[in-house]
Amino acid sequence: MVNKRIPYILTLALLCGSAVLGASCRRSGDSSAGGQAESSAERGDSTRLDNAPRPVEMDDIAPNEARIRGTITAIYEERSGSGPCAQAPCAATVRVDSVLGYGSAFPRPISRGEHLDVRFAFTLAPTAELDMNLDDSYPGLELGSSFRADVQGQMSPGGPSFVVYSYYPADD
Repeated sequence: MVNKRIPYILTLALLCGSAVLGASCRRSGDSSAGGQAESSAERGDSTRLDNAPRPVEMDDIAPNEARIRGTITAIYEERSGSGPCAQAPCAATVRVDSVLGYGSAFPRPISRGEHLDVRFAFTLAPTAELDMNLDDSYPGLELGSSFRADVQGQMSPGGPSFVVYSYYPADD
């Protein structure tokens, strides 16, 4: 008796599993039009708030990065190396104003209000003023500038270090 039910159970599981791929899976007796599920408001179900905030899409955050909104609180003027950091400052302290998401392998959690020492790979200066061949140009950051960036976390012997390869002015 049990063996005869297994094919039906597997078929039902496959049909409902296809909902993940974009097909609809209806309960028997569902009378909604077009085979689409009723919303919680149509069912009178108040357990789901239709106006609840939706999660931020994190599909495009690299595994070792965190997406933040931050503010520059200090800039270190020392120059180093022979690349862009020899021409303009690359190191700054950043106050984390908000954490928008994490990649799966970011080295540690960061908190709102935390200050991070960050290296900007293409400097804090406007890239148009420097002799660099970049696909994107960056407007530069100064004390008090707010921005959005994916901060790359790298493990090192002294603890994690943080690098920004691209940033965008914050949407205020």
